[in-house]
Amino acid sequence: MAELIKTWAPILVPLLGLIAGTGWLQYFLARRREKRAEELKRIEGFLRPFQATLKSTAKLAGQLRENGELSALEYNPAHLKKHFANLPAGDVRRTAWKAYISLLHDENRHGIALVEANIGTASPEFRTALEDYLLHVKKWRYVWDALDADAGAEEPPDEAGMLIADPFPKDVERLLETELEAALRKVGRRGST
Repeated sequence: MAELIKTWAPILVPLLGLIAGTGWLQYFLARRREKRAEELKRIEGFLRPFQATLKSTAKLAGQLRENGELSALEYNPAHLKKHFANLPAGDVRRTAWKAYISLLHDENRHGIALVEANIGTASPEFRTALEDYLLHVKKWRYVWDALDADAGAEEPPDEAGMLIADPFPKDVERLLETELEAALRKVGRRGST
């Protein structure tokens, strides 16, 4: 038996090492593929759709603010509503702005759903910005809903400045780009577009 072991040992030891080594290598390669697939899912299921939502809401808000006078009223929905109500009866903008606001609400609901489902995957700094984003869009909706509930009043209830929405947290867009670039690097891609 000892003679048999001495004869086959130089062949069996490297062969067993090769078999055991490739098993570990396969394990690590499979784990790497899983992590890459998870990151791709995060990119395509959260980061890019959220980026599209932010671009869409920015475009809609920009269309509402085309008039320089409106940019000063952006976060004061009562005065914004009053501005559109005071337009001449034939002016299409008198009713069209409601469609823009409705679209903004829809896009914000989509953004909230994306963030709430994925905030746990964000880096700490991005998570803080996402929390600010959630507070912003929820408060913005609350202000508009409060004004809709008081639609029968002759004067908007915001004369004292009580119902003013907070400005959009600008760090969200910058940190989203950073997060997307980092995720793309993890999966071996370049560029965010």
